Amino acid sequence: MRIEMISIDQKKSTIVWTFFIPFISAAITAAVVISCHDIVVTIFLEIGLSHTGAYFSPYVILLICGVVMTTLSKRIARRSLRVFAAFLLLIVPFLTGFAIHPIYEDAIYIGGTEYGYHHDALSENHKFSIIVIPDCPFCKMAIQQSGRFVSVEENSFVEVVLCSSDSAATAKYKNILPKGVQLRNASDPDSVAVYTVGSFPAYCARISDDKMRVWSNNEFGPRALDCIESK
Repeated sequence: MRIEMISIDQKKSTIVWTFFIPFISAAITAAVVISCHDIVVTIFLEIGLSHTGAYFSPYVILLICGVVMTTLSKRIARRSLRVFAAFLLLIVPFLTGFAIHPIYEDAIYIGGTEYGYHHDALSENHKFSIIVIPDCPFCKMAIQQSGRFVSVEENSFVEVVLCSSDSAATAKYKNILPKGVQLRNASDPDSVAVYTVGSFPAYCARISDDKMRVWSNNEFGPRALDCIESK
């Protein structure tokens, strides 16, 4: 009788170890990684990972967590339950993270379009410019966030090129310029607008002495940042 009770207790312990511990651990890890997605990316950037590597780091953590927890669940005797456990522990956390923080094309493709160097789109004293138009909420947001690009190109400033001669718009944007970012009006707004293909804001970077690459707002992601830093 005592032997049977010990056997039952061992069986219960095995069930707890097999199911609850991996599931709870995976759930906690996934919740922390997903809710702190931006913090995780920032941490990996600060330790020297590339923008693309840091961008994918939360997804890699979720997959590693799933593999580890699935390994702990190998004590499940029935194959159907092992497959179900593997699905819950490996696939569900990753899909949840992907649903909340989707992977966009700008993290996979460098994107952008190459042009011959144009001095008005990109002045000789700058290697990185943001081309904007007045009264564009996305342009305003891009300017407010432009300070983070100052460190992308060492020993050079970031400039904002306004496709307008409207002094009121210029004054409005000057009030939100971060430190290290300069603003100027395009001497020929129409010629600059050609490079943006009508999409604003646009990000323009010198990639060689005679070439530049322009990204639309939707194209400018971690791959683009890595491309700029590599030049």
